[in-house]
Amino acid sequence: MKVGFINNTRVATGLGRYSKELIDNIRKETDVLDDVFLNFQDGTIDINGEASITVRRTRRFPLEYRYFFYYRSTRKMPAYTIYHISNQNLSFLELKPKIVTCFDILHRIIPANIGYRGFALLAYSGLKSADMIIAGSQNTKNDLVHYYGIDPERIRVIYCGISEEFRVLDDPLRLQSVREKYDLPEGLRYIFHISNEQPHKNFDILLVSFNRLIREYRVNDVILVKAGRAQYRRDAIRHRKIIADSGLEDRVRLLGYVPDEDLAALYNLSTLFVFPSSYEGFGLPVLEAMACGTPVITSNVSSLPEIAGNACLTVDINDAGELADSMHELLTQEAKREEFARKGLQRAKAFDWKDTARRTLQLYQELAGSFQPGH
Repeated sequence: MKVGFINNTRVATGLGRYSKELIDNIRKETDVLDDVFLNFQDGTIDINGEASITVRRTRRFPLEYRYFFYYRSTRKMPAYTIYHISNQNLSFLELKPKIVTCFDILHRIIPANIGYRGFALLAYSGLKSADMIIAGSQNTKNDLVHYYGIDPERIRVIYCGISEEFRVLDDPLRLQSVREKYDLPEGLRYIFHISNEQPHKNFDILLVSFNRLIREYRVNDVILVKAGRAQYRRDAIRHRKIIADSGLEDRVRLLGYVPDEDLAALYNLSTLFVFPSSYEGFGLPVLEAMACGTPVITSNVSSLPEIAGNACLTVDINDAGELADSMHELLTQEAKREEFARKGLQRAKAFDWKDTARRTLQLYQELAGSFQPGH
């Protein structure tokens, strides 16, 4: 058995981390897996880190759309016993037999515009024909059954794990170095947030709630620190206008892209982590914060309560006042912060990349067996 793990994202994203951790952990057990990276930038299919196959650009498109490249890559794909497609946006690739990992169907459920509804129609078109689907959460499995009518027996829920770098750090010099790198003042407490600022991430609601925390509760020793780049310029403009109109320029720090090696330190430096998303297939930042011993406030919808268990404070994200109240509650009650920190550390132990790899490998073996003669 040989499995081609088809991916198009490197480590700077949650999908990239999933690909890297799954490949690394499966390879600790067996050499069954090839890392097949669809390298749009260089026009190649990179196998195990080497630019092994060149995919010619079509002359009809001077500026080629990356998904045309992905589609044409399948024509030069090496033969594998199983193709494991790393994410739902590549489910349309015509490869057989295939397993598709699906973290969410965001563009089907809450498309940003008609263009994204069309993207979902095409990109997710291979979900129904996949031989098996790995769902990132039970919530995603439920969505697949509800919206696409997929047989639940063809969907396995396999959770992500937590990477080793996300842990409680007992290294004052490193923490101080990260504080200085991002110009975070001493003597203040930090509320930390990560997002690409798309509407379902609810950064605007967090800003309104944070302003209420300062103006109504008169909490003057906190700043809001946000990591992550805005995916779309319109969202960046909208949020920066809210910041300016609210007079929060000195109370909100927008860090932009933050490498993984700094993220763990930022979680550790923070008093709270707030993740008020309306829709997540898994919510990896919630898990990362818990593993770093940082109390978490998150929303009570989608997969987030499933991942949080009883280890996070969950809120109705449609109520900005409730979010402000919850932040004030944890900021002013040390015992409650310590309680959620302890619960979070314990909860995070349930998510292990070794277990993710083991269960995925079992699925490979099961599917490969079903294609043997006599099955």
